[in-house]
Amino acid sequence: MKTTDEVIHLLSELVSVPSMNGNEAGVSKLVYQYTQSLGMDVYYEEVEQDRSNVIAKKKIGKGGKTIVLNTHMDVVPVVNGWASDPFHLTIRQNKAYGRGACDAKGPLACMLLAIRNVINDPGNIHGEIIMTAVVDEEDFSHGAKKMVQNGFNGDYGIVGEPTSCKIAPCHKGSMRPIIRVTGKTAHASLPEQGINAIEGAAVFTMEMKEYSKQLKKINHYLLGNPTMAITKLVGGVKENVIPDSCELIVDRRMVPGETEEEVVDSFKKICALTERKMPGIKVDIKALKETTGGPTEISPECKYTQAALDIATDVTGNEKTFYGLTCGCDMVHLMKCGIPTIVVGPGSLNQAHQTDEFVDITQLERCITIYENIIRWCLS
Repeated sequence: MKTTDEVIHLLSELVSVPSMNGNEAGVSKLVYQYTQSLGMDVYYEEVEQDRSNVIAKKKIGKGGKTIVLNTHMDVVPVVNGWASDPFHLTIRQNKAYGRGACDAKGPLACMLLAIRNVINDPGNIHGEIIMTAVVDEEDFSHGAKKMVQNGFNGDYGIVGEPTSCKIAPCHKGSMRPIIRVTGKTAHASLPEQGINAIEGAAVFTMEMKEYSKQLKKINHYLLGNPTMAITKLVGGVKENVIPDSCELIVDRRMVPGETEEEVVDSFKKICALTERKMPGIKVDIKALKETTGGPTEISPECKYTQAALDIATDVTGNEKTFYGLTCGCDMVHLMKCGIPTIVVGPGSLNQAHQTDEFVDITQLERCITIYENIIRWCLS
């Protein structure tokens, strides 16, 4: 069977099993069975009830360095408007359509086939390959976090996410503070007797917008500026009552070099400015909503990132440049384990989470080779 047919067949199997976040068990079983068929030592790592990571290991030759391949099995929900069944891989104009085809079942299929190629024809390499297919990346990365908590190590890491086959040595992280605004209730016909919490939220919004100008001064060489945006607002109890409380959720995207402590302090300052502008209002950080994780990066000058860049450039023929992943992913958790890690995969973020999500078939073919060649470099 040709490589194209193999990757389409495997991706079709993965896509045909709906695995919206929280329902990854079917794909876990597929990955378990596939890696077991390769002669890998494989086990389930329970994260929550009926939700398990799949960890598969294979020693090559005499052993030596360890490379960890990681990607996620969960996908985002399907919305209306698809031109074809989102859980039946459909091929149109050299593109494979289906939920998860791009994010991240395409990378998963490519990783599995690359590992198979190395196991079937190891050549003169020695070391260990570890495949980690995890749950919950689309929400809180509980899968990767559990893996780290249980103790994990390696010499090299690859995370599979859609990067159009480009090497990403970094990604943004996120923080989502829940901002609580407290005022004083009153009858809506006598608004002067109350302190309107929704109006306080409006003042907070303007102060945040003013503060966000300072973020333009921070510029990461690949990821650009940090950003902040209000993504949710809840307030009010009845149309004839001045609201005494209101809550906002802010999505704050962080770049490497920023710390959580610094970002929290900045929100505290915005809260204090709001209180000064609107006497009587109280604004504070109620909680920090859990996210995938913070930002991270690996030096673009290290031997590993340079080797990965050379490999990807040779395979694709693209310009020899790095890629900045503007969303979060599980790279940060591998890096916390001390594993030098890069991100690379087929597909584009422009297609991820979209109606009619797709991955370019040529990129699937190329990424199998990229993964395989990186594995061989790491274990040579």
